[in-house]
Amino acid sequence: QFQFDFVLTPYSQEEADTIKQIIEKFKYASAPEIQSNGIFNQGLFMKIPDTFDIEFLYKGARNTNVHRIGESVLTNVNVDYAGSGTWATHNDGSPVQIKLTLQFTETVIIDKNKIKEGY
Repeated sequence: QFQFDFVLTPYSQEEADTIKQIIEKFKYASAPEIQSNGIFNQGLFMKIPDTFDIEFLYKGARNTNVHRIGESVLTNVNVDYAGSGTWATHNDGSPVQIKLTLQFTETVIIDKNKIKEGY
């Protein structure tokens, strides 16, 4: 398991709208899809959430100074709308600062062979 923390500070309405879209996309990607099979409309079947292939790049190529990450699923999206520690909004109600925490879990076992490959 691992996580990424981001502090997002919009300086315009366009940036606030973009941040809102980013948060919605991560929340959507982390959620399972409930499927009905025609007989059970209650959704007894779920499709797994999206998977992520995360790479660290440097000058357009994989950064060999950072360990690789195996295929992962986004297990938690935490949005703190008082990212600076104090609740504050712009005139339109959009938060002044947001702290976004994304928690992932790798879907592959990182064994000694994978570590030799840079994982």
